Amino acid sequence: MRSLLPCLFLMMVVVACSKHSAPTSAKNSIIGRWRLVKAVGGFAGTTIYPPKDSVCIFSLNSDSTWQTMTNARTTGSGTFASIFNPGGPANPLPTLVFTPPHLYYQYTVTSDTLVMHDPCCDLYVRTYVRY
Repeated sequence: MRSLLPCLFLMMVVVACSKHSAPTSAKNSIIGRWRLVKAVGGFAGTTIYPPKDSVCIFSLNSDSTWQTMTNARTTGSGTFASIFNPGGPANPLPTLVFTPPHLYYQYTVTSDTLVMHDPCCDLYVRTYVRY
């Protein structure tokens, strides 16, 4: 149970966003299984790593479903959409919207690394590698 809490904690955030659809290529670049490496942020600027005896996997599927797993046990699931959150007139930001719960994360994908930015509240930045 203790290894589930950090993984669940790392998935929480709430922020407002617009509802413009993102192009298919942006959505496809994030499809796959991602292993949590670390989360950095919070008011104290702390770095949180998954417990050494745990593997935290975040799956984004082509049918727009998501699933989190810790040590091959499902800890959360639902649907997602990839949209553009206006970051200014010339700077739309790709954003993932997860339901349930209604959470938003701005993201970037570079090679085999997914970085999800919490644009509000604790401002955590979560780093995943393709699994």
